[in-house]
Amino acid sequence: MTIKNKFRFPYFMEDEELGLQKRCGRCKEYYPADREFFHHQGKGIGGLHSYCKACVAENREKKKVS
Repeated sequence: MTIKNKFRFPYFMEDEELGLQKRCGRCKEYYPADREFFHHQGKGIGGLHSYCKACVAENREKKKVS
């Protein structure tokens, strides 16, 4: 798989100042494509989960309350 296919827009975006950015599938915001903002997921695009860590935590809290 080539880098062009694996890291494709709109999931990833190259920013000159911030480097490679990944879009969260839930909140639609772009964050740096690293493990600080996204959990590791081997089968995910670029090896990262599709939701940012903040959205995962928010979703987890909603499920606890329900």
